[in-house]
Amino acid sequence: MSPTGGGGQVGLLLISSYVKAGTVTPTDYFNHFSLLRSIEDIFGLDHLGYASNPALPTLDRSVFNASRPAQVPRPSVDRHAASHQPHQSLHYE
Repeated sequence: MSPTGGGGQVGLLLISSYVKAGTVTPTDYFNHFSLLRSIEDIFGLDHLGYASNPALPTLDRSVFNASRPAQVPRPSVDRHAASHQPHQSLHYE
């Protein structure tokens, strides 16, 4: 049994520009409520149920370890040209 209660292990794949690629954080101390509390903290929400336990470990800088978020390239769109193109229907066979 872990310090946060329960004994089951649950894997988490976190895809975020705030996490360095290839990061592995082996720990037995995070649980479902750790993830819930972390999301609540990020969005400034009140804590629900067991996520309100102040002793609950949360995902911290050991997980969110990118020095700054990676810049995601945005596609450029020529809005003038796009507005003058006829709409095309998609046909599936």
